[in-house]
Amino acid sequence: KKFIASYPDNKHVTDAWNQLYNLSTLRFDSASIQKFIYLFPDHPLQTRIGNDLELFHINASVIKNDDAYGLMIDSTEKMFPEYSYIDSFSNGLAEFERIDSTSQKTVAGYLNKRGEEVMSPQFSFASLFQNITAYVATGWCDDDACGYIFINRFGKKINANIYDNVYGFQEGYFLVQRDNRYGYVDDSAREIIPCSFSDANLFYDSIAAVGNGNLFGFINYDGKVFINYQYKAALHFSEGLAAVQDTSTGLWGFINTNGEMVIKPLYVSAGFFNNGKAKVFLKPKTDGALPKEIFINKLGKAVK
Repeated sequence: KKFIASYPDNKHVTDAWNQLYNLSTLRFDSASIQKFIYLFPDHPLQTRIGNDLELFHINASVIKNDDAYGLMIDSTEKMFPEYSYIDSFSNGLAEFERIDSTSQKTVAGYLNKRGEEVMSPQFSFASLFQNITAYVATGWCDDDACGYIFINRFGKKINANIYDNVYGFQEGYFLVQRDNRYGYVDDSAREIIPCSFSDANLFYDSIAAVGNGNLFGFINYDGKVFINYQYKAALHFSEGLAAVQDTSTGLWGFINTNGEMVIKPLYVSAGFFNNGKAKVFLKPKTDGALPKEIFINKLGKAVK
């Protein structure tokens, strides 16, 4: 904005207006566009903004007829027989896939609500948008030669790092891996918790299980360890409890969010609580016997 005000006749002033608009509408919604209009009433982007407002109000959804994907744009079908897949819309864009004619491998890009390709199929993988960011893979992942980057809706890389993998999104955070260490990136593509863990899980109930060498503990959203590294293995919390593996016996029990062992480690394997019960496997009483599968409640009592 300072450049625009200082050099209104500069040949690059239109580019500056477009960059300012891009930064103001990273989240593609009517509120962001209207806020830009309110803050910058002297803007020269009437045509572009009018087009974006019209685009935002288009009702578009993904359809599939037999093996062909397409879009229902308002009440009109638009089919794309060349695409092998179209994902649902997020932040105004839908990821699509097709087979590259040269490599015969799947490539991905993004469509807008009119079915126009706004990012050409240049990625070997492309995710849904979470808030203002999506992650995409460059190179061929099936050849172990790809890297993952975070982009905005204009296709611009918004995090300087290249990651070895991204393991999904949960509670506002992507779980990422770089140089065999794990960390967390938020939905604005900022690496909030550095890649410093030897292992890690997604956040559940605002808590994530992470590894430090051969031991596991738990961190909060700030990356602070609040249940110390002391377990051989750990699962994520569900319904206030998490299964953890005792380092001395190798058996599994359950802790609460204060780190208290509320169900003693008695099981050779344990799962997650769902609707008040969890599947566990009892240690066989005789050699060669199979572990017995049972369900327990949050008191550690067997239930059906």
